[in-house]
Amino acid sequence: VADDGTLLNVEIQCKNEGNVEDRASFYKAKLRQGSLKEGQSYSSIPDIVSIWICTEPETNRKGCYHEIVDMYKSNGIDPIEIASEKMRHFIIELTKLEATPKRFLNDMFSIWMKFIKDPASIPEEFLKIPEVKEAMDELTYMSSDPETRAVYDARVKELNDIYSGMTTK
Repeated sequence: VADDGTLLNVEIQCKNEGNVEDRASFYKAKLRQGSLKEGQSYSSIPDIVSIWICTEPETNRKGCYHEIVDMYKSNGIDPIEIASEKMRHFIIELTKLEATPKRFLNDMFSIWMKFIKDPASIPEEFLKIPEVKEAMDELTYMSSDPETRAVYDARVKELNDIYSGMTTK
């Protein structure tokens, strides 16, 4: 939950299953379902922001950064327009980061996406940014702590087993 009450869902997708939009819609609906207490007004439903960082191409779009919001389609009388920004969804395709012209990307966005894509290749100058340095320190700690590393390795094995089962059927 963000400071302003916005519900956040951040995912890193390592495998393109071909259904990122459907899965994201389902996850956002689950977040929304639990956000309203009995007796509350519908206007008190918090905003939901879903950010999916994908390590494989997910869309046919050229840029690396896409935002999806609820839209009204043109009906011949009215134009296309945003219906609501209460449930926003961002898809970031790391494979398209380098091909996206820099004028379309914020510097900090690029730095963070490069960090997520390959933290070992982060230029030293980026580590002068306190938040990036803190993230690198935390990653280094997590990588070196045997117990944390064991939990991580077990999760990777579990995901590999799941993916192996999907591909052999």
